[in-house]
Amino acid sequence: MADFCYFCKKKIGFFDTSSRTAFAQTVCGNCVNKVNRVAILYNREFSEYTLYSLEDAGKILEKAPSFEMYISRYLKIRAEYEPQIQHYQELAEKEKKTLKEIEKGMDDDRREYEAELKECEKEWKAERASSDYKNELKEYEKARRRGDEVAARTLKRLMDAVDDNYRAEVEKKQNSYNRFQREPLELCEEWKSIVKCYEAIVNRLRNYQAVKEYVFRVTEVPSEKLVLGHEIERRSEEKSEGREYILLYLKKILKVDESRLQEAANNDVILAEFGKSWINSGVEKLLIKERLNEGSIERLQHAIESHKILLSTVSDPDILRRAEDAMDESEKTLDECMKTRGDLDKEFNRKDLELKAAFNRLTEPDTRKLASENNTNSANIVKATTTKQSNNSQTVTIAQPAAVKPSEKQEKGVTCGNCGKENKDGAKFCRYCGTPLVAKSIRFCTECGHKIRPGGKFCPACGTKVED
Repeated sequence: MADFCYFCKKKIGFFDTSSRTAFAQTVCGNCVNKVNRVAILYNREFSEYTLYSLEDAGKILEKAPSFEMYISRYLKIRAEYEPQIQHYQELAEKEKKTLKEIEKGMDDDRREYEAELKECEKEWKAERASSDYKNELKEYEKARRRGDEVAARTLKRLMDAVDDNYRAEVEKKQNSYNRFQREPLELCEEWKSIVKCYEAIVNRLRNYQAVKEYVFRVTEVPSEKLVLGHEIERRSEEKSEGREYILLYLKKILKVDESRLQEAANNDVILAEFGKSWINSGVEKLLIKERLNEGSIERLQHAIESHKILLSTVSDPDILRRAEDAMDESEKTLDECMKTRGDLDKEFNRKDLELKAAFNRLTEPDTRKLASENNTNSANIVKATTTKQSNNSQTVTIAQPAAVKPSEKQEKGVTCGNCGKENKDGAKFCRYCGTPLVAKSIRFCTECGHKIRPGGKFCPACGTKVED
């Protein structure tokens, strides 16, 4: 007997492998996919909405059309990063092929070297097994027995020459092999640094994508509690790469105070608002540029060593000239990369001060209290109401995210990004620790909390006049 979908009542085809069964009811693959499409916004899947009943999955299906705007924007984040990730993955794979060719050449050289050593050993053993060597050994033993030291020493030198010649030949081949392997070894390290650079960029891009997805999920998407009318537990602890990256950045890069970090770790709203600041700061592009530059530095250092080895091992004038030109070009490019490193360090220091100041503002007592209240009511600082459309279907409409409002004290002061202390507006240096202060460039509307652009006289969201 054919099954019919619990929700859409349509007949489930024999080849519908996406269908699922829960509480003795079958849900067709189309409805499962619709739920899963919405579930990505909450880092979940269909089975998590059918743990206790089918009611939650039904609510998701009922409101699925209203989520299309959010899903579309969420998928745009993926569409932004996936081509970049694929590009660097392809570059890494291409360089891996070159690396394999270099390693294959080194393996061929090693096998040839080992074969030559075995041939030397074979010749040495054959010489020791020859009739001449055996006769010399017999004569040597006779000379020793009769006490003829002169004859014994002469014969001993003749026999030792066989071993000495073997050892000399082995040493010669070892030195030759080691000398000519130095260049491909450096070449191998050079290509490894290129592959490592591209793989690091892929990982960074995935982290940045995860940060944007996390920020969007927390600040833009209506909370599950709002949609379902209650909270549902997760079968296992949620793993959010974006959230973990933000915490890692705060701890390792900005080195924020441990107590403030712990407070932020317990509040997704604060972390997501900081994530917004991180995204808007443009530090993402700097980090990619920094990784590419560091990869170039490492590659060029190995390339220069490779040129030096080549110059010390060849005598052909044309090869020497080309190697010298290549080394000069590599050294010139390396100098440029080192200068870029210094410029990037200065830019990072400036960004770090701005981001640390932004984080400290978010964790001020008044701001933290508001964020905590918003986090309790809705994990996303959003308001939602249920309205009827012309087709009488229930649709969730979402208002703009409520921004975290800074206190009046924050509006009139500048927070030190190093120690977190408050300074008078206009101060250029922190009076507590002496750190240069970041100029205040962001204001907030006192009515709705919307950001005010520098020089703006009215709030673009609610129209309230803003005092300087």
